[in-house]
Amino acid sequence: MIRAVMATSIVLAGLLAGGCHSAAPGPVDVAPGQYQRAFEAAKESLRESYFQLDRIDAAAGVITTQAKTTGGLMTPWDPDQSSARQEWEDMLNQQSRVVRVWFAPVDPAADVRDDLRTYTGPVRADIEVVVLRTARPNWRVQTKAVTMSRFTRDPAAIERGIGYNYDVPETRDPKLGARLGAAIRERLAKENAAPVEAAPNR
Repeated sequence: MIRAVMATSIVLAGLLAGGCHSAAPGPVDVAPGQYQRAFEAAKESLRESYFQLDRIDAAAGVITTQAKTTGGLMTPWDPDQSSARQEWEDMLNQQSRVVRVWFAPVDPAADVRDDLRTYTGPVRADIEVVVLRTARPNWRVQTKAVTMSRFTRDPAAIERGIGYNYDVPETRDPKLGARLGAAIRERLAKENAAPVEAAPNR
């Protein structure tokens, strides 16, 4: 009975977590002259979502993150999942997410002179989230005693520099990408709406 109640509670928690996330679709459109503000807003929005930044290249308009692991239903405090199914998948598999944000001029023929910071026209930010799953192809589980499980050796994989465990792209997560985009829009709108302090009289 106790196990049944606990299982039901976990399922309800996953359904609630999945239903609480709303997101604005599509890329983030940035008005002329607002690129650097938008770039900073993207950085801060990723940090607020507990992603560790990896590449930060304002000249190229690219931000990437390190892989962020999650336990799904086992870590109900993380905000990455957008549905009960994702909660289950993250719990049953060792998965992580990486984010890539890249800015580019709305006009593909625009001349940015190898540095987007010098461009004053409208730009657009696309957000891509990729779910990585840890693969263990050489792990042989012993059903009688887990402690007797062993890794096999694959000479071909060793020659290619592939270890016992490695991450493979499993799928994209457009819902999380959309929520991150909405967070960037909201932060940028607040910054633009903030009153500018007048310079002191001298």
